[in-house]
Amino acid sequence: MHDTHSDEDATIPDGFQKSLINLRDYQQELADLALKGVNTIVCAGTNAGKTYVALKVIESHLEKNTAGKVVFMTRTNVLLGQQFDTACKLLPGLSSKGKIQKWEAGQDFTSVTFKSLVNRCSILFLTPKSLCNFLEDEFSRVNIDQFTLLVLDECHHTYGKSPYNEIMGYYRKKKFENEQNNLPQIMGLTASPGTNRAKDKFGAKEHLIHIMTNLDVKKLSVVKECESSLLKYSSKPATVPILSKKRKKDPVKEKLMEAMDFVEDILDSRQITTYLNNPVNEAEGLFEALRNPPKDRTIERYILWLSTTKKKIEELSKKDTQALRGSGGGTGAIAAGTGAVEAGVTGVVAGCSKGTSTKRDMRALTGEKSANLYTGPCTSSRNIFRTEIISLLNIILCVRMIF
Repeated sequence: MHDTHSDEDATIPDGFQKSLINLRDYQQELADLALKGVNTIVCAGTNAGKTYVALKVIESHLEKNTAGKVVFMTRTNVLLGQQFDTACKLLPGLSSKGKIQKWEAGQDFTSVTFKSLVNRCSILFLTPKSLCNFLEDEFSRVNIDQFTLLVLDECHHTYGKSPYNEIMGYYRKKKFENEQNNLPQIMGLTASPGTNRAKDKFGAKEHLIHIMTNLDVKKLSVVKECESSLLKYSSKPATVPILSKKRKKDPVKEKLMEAMDFVEDILDSRQITTYLNNPVNEAEGLFEALRNPPKDRTIERYILWLSTTKKKIEELSKKDTQALRGSGGGTGAIAAGTGAVEAGVTGVVAGCSKGTSTKRDMRALTGEKSANLYTGPCTSSRNIFRTEIISLLNIILCVRMIF
């Protein structure tokens, strides 16, 4: 995959044979910041050769610092073995003298043995959780500043309570305890820093800044000048359109529409209208919102209507308790409607299979007790008013989001 060469005269200061790596132009661009000793995140797609870039940086680092200690971390034992084998192959001088070591998760090593392993090797491959365990172990006496370079594969996981972030927690603590501390250089590797499910560009940018801050990184290493060369070697995703036929008839959607009709009918009922029109309740704005829902439920304006109406209800619920006590059976109607809709929506799928009417199913499931609530005495309170009418709107919203 990579060009190699032998240079018998070129040796690192302690006499180890140099590696056999020649970086491509775009890989050299990715390595430039790290070769200068700057903390960075190397961002490049799959098959771009980020491991080769990291090994070149490690080689250069040990040339400049013969007593250096490098930790190369991967999140699984399988990847750990692959990276270790690659390093032994491309850094034969270090490998032949036992300077490249591997510690697998689950190995039965004591803290004393681990400390001696750190002392005798130049490059140590292990999982981030393993390093966390020994940094936390008061008997091992392994400190973050014993290492001179940390390489974090898949570094986009450095947030929250991840092992990577725990390790960087020790780094940050040392950094702010004393500015004279000799902290290790940080080099992260990732195909993509991720977005942490951000909903927009601003959220994605905030997540990236968060990752960079956790890693004490100010600059990213990305390919700009040699992008055309990168595209020759790395895979590029292709867009493949998949066409689906439009349904002529959608029985599930029809049933859901019936359920939403039923809910809106309840919200527009005489009992609730009377309640909201009572000047004592000061609910004119809510009355207008409830009686004018958008006709097209497939547009975003319908969802906006739901959220706006919910806010109006919440505002009304914060007023004095007396203002929330309506006439006759307003809240009773809301309670009845809620029970009916909850029962009806639960049985929508069953109704589709039976071919029955959703509205009829709702009324049958709620029974006579719900019907009696329309004319029964009002037992409303601030909590009942808020929870029942918001429950109705939440049900509509859930049904709306299905399609």
